[in-house]
Amino acid sequence: PVDRFVSAFKWRALLFCGKDDTRVKYTKGNKRPPHIYPDKVCYGGDHQEEKQMLHQDFQYDPNLLAEALCEDSPDFETTAEKLKLIAHARYSLTDWLKFLVDPEMYSAIGPKGIRKVMALTTEPRVGNNHTSLLDWHTQQ
Repeated sequence: PVDRFVSAFKWRALLFCGKDDTRVKYTKGNKRPPHIYPDKVCYGGDHQEEKQMLHQDFQYDPNLLAEALCEDSPDFETTAEKLKLIAHARYSLTDWLKFLVDPEMYSAIGPKGIRKVMALTTEPRVGNNHTSLLDWHTQQ
């Protein structure tokens, strides 16, 4: 969850044009959206509330946002509301994986859903075999 939080914060901050940004400002109808071409295109005028939160309120720093989310922070209530502006962080892991619980929600998945799901850690394992489970399974 922490990695996803940091990733979501940094990804969204990257998509918005900065003060001296040299990327092209995205306009509706442009066939090169920022989420596909973040090195070439950025959001300029859209999503101003989210941009202000990421760029000005928390100065591109996910740690400042995390600190403001601590319950003893005087800004906790307003920051918790602001967090909902970050689309990736708005949803829980359960939200992203609903189709595993209720496959009928998604027509692209067959009536039996996805039959096999395997969680594979990417961290090296302790012991004789120092490979990660992901590495081990991809080598099989």
